[in-house]
Amino acid sequence: MMELKDTIKQMAAQLKEVDAILLNAVNLSSPVVPKSCYVTWQKRSQYHQYLAEVLNLLQVRENACEAMYRLSKEASDVTASSGHEFHYCDSPVSFSSARFLTLQNYVTTAWVVYDKLANVCARIIGPASIGNDDSSKRNAKLDSAFFPDKKADKKSISSEQGVDLPTAKDETHLDRPNGFALQTLLACQWSWPVKVSYKIRNLVVHEGMRWTDGCFFRGDSPGDGFKMSDRLKSYLDNACGKQVNGGERRRECLSRMANEDGFPWYGDDVRIILKKCHSEIDILFSTLLQWCIPAFCSQVMLFSEPDKISLAPWMENNG
Repeated sequence: MMELKDTIKQMAAQLKEVDAILLNAVNLSSPVVPKSCYVTWQKRSQYHQYLAEVLNLLQVRENACEAMYRLSKEASDVTASSGHEFHYCDSPVSFSSARFLTLQNYVTTAWVVYDKLANVCARIIGPASIGNDDSSKRNAKLDSAFFPDKKADKKSISSEQGVDLPTAKDETHLDRPNGFALQTLLACQWSWPVKVSYKIRNLVVHEGMRWTDGCFFRGDSPGDGFKMSDRLKSYLDNACGKQVNGGERRRECLSRMANEDGFPWYGDDVRIILKKCHSEIDILFSTLLQWCIPAFCSQVMLFSEPDKISLAPWMENNG
């Protein structure tokens, strides 16, 4: 499996080639295939630009991760009573504040990457209601579009008159990329790493490391490092595991992760937990991109055959 960075480069290049071909096809004087088809395809092929933007964010994410490890190294060299002064963006802060800010920077940057990639994939392989609508309200998010909470399907929506109406199950799924049993396949392979990272992201962004059920970290002194609290472990297990018979929770992930030494808590170190989860989510997107973009390019090639437009550059590079 290619690394995510290499996958993005390759898939962006494929889309760019097809986009250039479609740009000429849109201007055909008397096409056999309706021009609306070419317009529809070109809306999707233009996402090669979007993918190229994500490449720079991968390095930003790596830099944010390194900042967490530098802080941890700094903290390991001092004691709570030493009077050591920590800094964030050249400003003096307590260790707990520096820890919070570096973690927040890392996990939010990671989710900017993932939601951008989810948006590209959903717009390319999803229904027309997503792909043909340029408004931000149609931007798909990884957790809600590809790993939806089943409880959300049971919620009510309000009509213009303010009356709560039950949401039909079929309607709630119209705007999700559901084809080829995609959500089922993703959930059974990557649900655990996606949901653990997403829950940590929400706690960091919305709750400020503390919430009604307890504290995020084991303590606030430098010696506590990035160790998570037992309360947080219990919360993540209940929130991210799939309930099975007997009330037990099953952590849905690939066997290579489940059989790894230290799984699932890796010594209670939040840094390692997130790196492991993000490594798996990177593979998820490398897999998803390598499926949906060639599938899209093949669709263009086959459905535009009556006009004999040349996809030779893409065919030469991709068999």
